Amino acid sequence: TSLICPISIYFVMDCLPLLCTFAVCSAVISQSLDRKRFVVEGAVRPYGDGQYEYMHPRPGALHVSELTSIAVREGDTVIPDNLDSLFNVTGEKSRQVKGRTVLARDNKTVVFYADQPFALEENVSVKFGPGLRVRRSERRKKEHEAGCYEWSFWIRTEYGSASVQTILPFDYLDEKNEQEAIELGSIPMNRYRTLPTWAAKWRPSPEGEKAALDPKNKENKAIRDGELYYFGVGGNYGEHIGQSVITTREGDLVWWVKASAGAGMLGATQNGRLALWDQRPNDGAMAVYEVNSTYQVVDRHQMGHGYPLDYHNAFFDEEGNTILTGKTKVNGVLHNVVHVLDASTNVLLEWRSIDDFIDDADPILPGEADNGDVYHINNAERTPDGNLIISLRTCNLVLLISGKTGRILWRMGGRTSDFTFIGEDMDPPFFGQHDARQMANGNIIM
Repeated sequence: TSLICPISIYFVMDCLPLLCTFAVCSAVISQSLDRKRFVVEGAVRPYGDGQYEYMHPRPGALHVSELTSIAVREGDTVIPDNLDSLFNVTGEKSRQVKGRTVLARDNKTVVFYADQPFALEENVSVKFGPGLRVRRSERRKKEHEAGCYEWSFWIRTEYGSASVQTILPFDYLDEKNEQEAIELGSIPMNRYRTLPTWAAKWRPSPEGEKAALDPKNKENKAIRDGELYYFGVGGNYGEHIGQSVITTREGDLVWWVKASAGAGMLGATQNGRLALWDQRPNDGAMAVYEVNSTYQVVDRHQMGHGYPLDYHNAFFDEEGNTILTGKTKVNGVLHNVVHVLDASTNVLLEWRSIDDFIDDADPILPGEADNGDVYHINNAERTPDGNLIISLRTCNLVLLISGKTGRILWRMGGRTSDFTFIGEDMDPPFFGQHDARQMANGNIIM
C-alpha cells in the first residue's frame, strides 16, 4: 500500500545528556486539524478475525510478563453485563486461572486480571466470549454482540519486575535541608521552599522579588506562564547527585531538592502539577511522581504488568490517561514498552518492540545488538489526532502507533523507513533524535 502523508520536519537543538530543562508554562495551541496531513484509519478491527480493535497480549506473543493483564476492545461502547463470564484463561502450568474482569474508564476496553502471577515460561490460552455486547450508536441505541475468539501467548523467563506499591506519605520538602538553610539565613521568603547551602549565593534579586509579588504581574498570564523554569540533573557529581531545581526567568531560585535517585523533570499534568521521576525512600521501584504547589507528592505513576519504568517520558493526555515508557530484556537485548494507562491504572494500550521488530522489520541488523540498548526509547506522546508518536534514538527511528489498535502506522528514519527523503544531505535524514512530537498542522518537531 502507498503511504501519502505530507509532513514537514523541524529539528531543534538536542539536549545535553545529563541536563534536562523544562519551562513550566503552557501555550494555547489551536487544535484545528488539517485532516489531509494525518493518517486516516476509520473503523479498524485487525484482531480476532476482524472482530476486535485491540487486544493484549497479541495472539502468539512471546516473552510476555508474568504480571500481564489480558485486554480486549471491540471499538464501541460496552454494555457492562456479565463481564465475569467473558474470559476463560488456562495456563500450561497454572491450569485454570481465576481472576476478575473490569471495564476500563474508556467504557470500551474489558480487562482480565489474574489473581496470581502466571508461571514462567508457560503457554497461556484465552477463550473470549460469548457475551460481549456493545452499543453501535448512542442515537439509535443499536446493540451488537461480538463473536468468540481464542488465542494464546507465552510467558517470559525470569526478569526483575518493578514492585507495585500504593502512594507513600512523603513530600519533597527536606526538613533537614530547610532547617539548615533557615539557620544560615539562606531562605528569603517562605515561597522559596528549599535552598541548598552550596548554592546560597543564589539569592533572589530585589527586582525579581518585586516582580513576583506585583499583583499586576500575577494577573498577567503572559508573565505568569513564562516565569518559571525547571532543571533536573540526573548524574553523579559528588555531593550534587540528582538535583531538581526551579528558577525564575531571571535565574532566581524558587525550589530545590536533592533527589534520591537522580530525579529529572518529565512534564506537567493537565491540571498543572509537576511530574518527575525518582525513587524515594522506602519505595521499591523508580516511579513518576506528581507534586502539588507545595511539592507534596499527590500521585504516583508506574508501568503496568511489572515492567520497570524508563525514566525518559511521561505524558498526560486530555482524557486523563498517562503514557509511560518501560523496558524488558530479552536474550540480552533491551526492548521497549509503551503503556497508555487510565486513571484506574488499567492498561488501555500496550506496544512492545519485541512484537513488531522481527526479522526484516527489525531496524537493527544482526550483530548490531552488542551493547544491549539498541533501540533506546526517549519519548512517547499523544498526537493531535489521538495516535502515539514514539522516538527510538539509537536506531534513528520515529514511529507513529495507532491509538486504537497499537499497530505501527508508519516508520520514519532508520533502515526500515516508509519514507524517501530527497536531497544529498538527507542520508540519513536524522540520527540520535529526541522528543518527537506532532503539531496540529501535521508537522513534526524533534
